[in-house]
Amino acid sequence: MNETIEKVAELCGWKVYIDNTIFEFEKMIGTQDFVFAISYKEKSLQSFVFQIENYLKNFDVDYETSIWIGKDGHGKNGAPYHIKDILDEMYSAKEQIATLLYELKRKL
Repeated sequence: MNETIEKVAELCGWKVYIDNTIFEFEKMIGTQDFVFAISYKEKSLQSFVFQIENYLKNFDVDYETSIWIGKDGHGKNGAPYHIKDILDEMYSAKEQIATLLYELKRKL
């Protein structure tokens, strides 16, 4: 199962790091080094896909954008200067996660 997840993720442009029951996915999206992690207990692809579906369903683009906005109302910590650009990157991150999910579902 791990090999399948790694292979699909890498085909979608994600780097994958595995530590026991935690999969960490990393990808440059615009100026952001976007990272998310999925923890799973059941060692089945279907269970893993369910975890990504939940992550995607709960991915709040506005909240993720707000993390990168400084007190001056502009990007901080390497994020783009303009809020719109940060927001666009977070929408792109959500789309990239959805693509990964789609490709994993095709393996079920």
